[in-house]
Amino acid sequence: MGLDGVEFVMALEEAFGIAIPDADAQQLVTPRHVVRYLEAKLRPGSGACLEQRAFYALRRAAISVLNLHRATIRPETRWDTILGSGRRRRTWNLLHHATGVVPWPRMWPWGSLPTRFASVGDTARYLASYAAPSLQAPGDGWSRSQIEATVTRLIADRLRIEMFHWDQRFVDDLGVQ
Repeated sequence: MGLDGVEFVMALEEAFGIAIPDADAQQLVTPRHVVRYLEAKLRPGSGACLEQRAFYALRRAAISVLNLHRATIRPETRWDTILGSGRRRRTWNLLHHATGVVPWPRMWPWGSLPTRFASVGDTARYLASYAAPSLQAPGDGWSRSQIEATVTRLIADRLRIEMFHWDQRFVDDLGVQ
């Protein structure tokens, strides 16, 4: 397994809050194998939308930290319009602590967010993919649709593959090294 494959497996471990032994990782040759493996490892769940939970956590934090009205925080709301220009990094860190979600998107060194986190909805999608264990309620499990959605986002983000079929082989068909 090449570096891309190793990084993808690490992203799966982080997103789902599990450890994947090397021997098991070698058997994950298609996206379908990944989903089936995760279904076997994870407890079945209610199917609650993690992106929605992430948005609500972000909105609650923004209301608390930024003292904003609930209606002003929508998925399309851009962070640069509500964070202001002064002390942006400090405010971003306060939002992080108020949500209690790990991992958290990082700002550029000059205090702006990468374009993939420009809006509240963009950030919620990131958190749904990478901080899912922090978003789940105690005792929650994973539905197949949640697993598939998270795997799809991780394939797009980590492997830069937007279109694939569940039975395509990572190395042979999708060119993953």
